[in-house]
Amino acid sequence: MKALTMFTALTLAAATAWSQEPTGSAGPPMTLGISPLRAELKIGPGVDTSQAVRISNTGQVATQIHVTLSDWTLSRTGDMQFTKPGNGTFGCGSWLKVNPTEFSLGPAGVQLVRYTMSVPAATSEGGYHCAIVFETLPPPKEQLSAGTGVVNLVRMVTTLYATVGHPPIVARIKRLEMSPRKTGRKTIYEIVTEFANEGTTQYRVSGDVELLDSDGRSIQKLEYKSFPVLPGIAREAAFAVDAPLPPGQYLLRAIVDVGAKERLAAETKVHVEGG
Repeated sequence: MKALTMFTALTLAAATAWSQEPTGSAGPPMTLGISPLRAELKIGPGVDTSQAVRISNTGQVATQIHVTLSDWTLSRTGDMQFTKPGNGTFGCGSWLKVNPTEFSLGPAGVQLVRYTMSVPAATSEGGYHCAIVFETLPPPKEQLSAGTGVVNLVRMVTTLYATVGHPPIVARIKRLEMSPRKTGRKTIYEIVTEFANEGTTQYRVSGDVELLDSDGRSIQKLEYKSFPVLPGIAREAAFAVDAPLPPGQYLLRAIVDVGAKERLAAETKVHVEGG
């Protein structure tokens, strides 16, 4: 029996999105690329803008790609959840049109997919987000029955951020804490930072959180790798502490750039119990 497996690649943080068949599968590998992965547009109400996404095939297998439009949101831990255009307060998928909506891409092929964003004239000032989703389609049944082996189905995404007007960034560090967590017989400590967005536009977090001992010596510094915080949705960043922590007092210090005039800062004293 021929096996049809699905491999989903959701590529939001790398320069190239790609999918390649697992070792041992039949047939030559398929490798796809997408650029850009993220587009940030500054636009006004009643304004149109046209851009393009580049899809490339550097592998040896031709594929058929279907293009759809989507709104999306994020969970507290940053998992992306797709929704139909028009379902969210800050979605912009219903403002988009793309061409083509389906195409064939042969080996060494490149396809420009053009999109036009038309912002409704009554749109309020704020930050909006949506996505263009590219999904490969299964090959014809006769090809599957001809002994091609495992087939990968790939999803690639370009996320769009549209800032309408000049909405202020309203960012806050809501929570900064360290707590113990049991893993078998071992106790490890986890640092959690919760970010709140009380404005009407997204912001991106970059910076670091540092753990210091009671004498002010740095024990571990951890980087917030750039990620978005959407309006009205809390976002958590969690880190495991690698270093052993003797009982005593410690200090957590977070310094964060959110794209505003001033950086955010927070400090929290924490106590590690003995025994």
